[in-house]
Amino acid sequence: ATSHPSSVNALMAEAQRRGAVRATLEVRESNEPARRLYESLGFTVAAMRRGYYTQPEEDALILWRETLADLSNPESWTGQS
Repeated sequence: ATSHPSSVNALMAEAQRRGAVRATLEVRESNEPARRLYESLGFTVAAMRRGYYTQPEEDALILWRETLADLSNPESWTGQS
């Protein structure tokens, strides 16, 4: 299941409130809906873990959002300024 943008944004805001300055997650390479969601929230692919998932075997993409600053500004979600 893919998360809703507001749920992910709320989670990032809480992480920021608790002192986090950036965020990371992993996603199946084939999970296009999740990848589009995370990329729309400012995450970018930083690495790949080959064969990370099983049943079926699949690579995982590691995504990072380098800053949690200014989460109230949607332009910051995609790294625009």
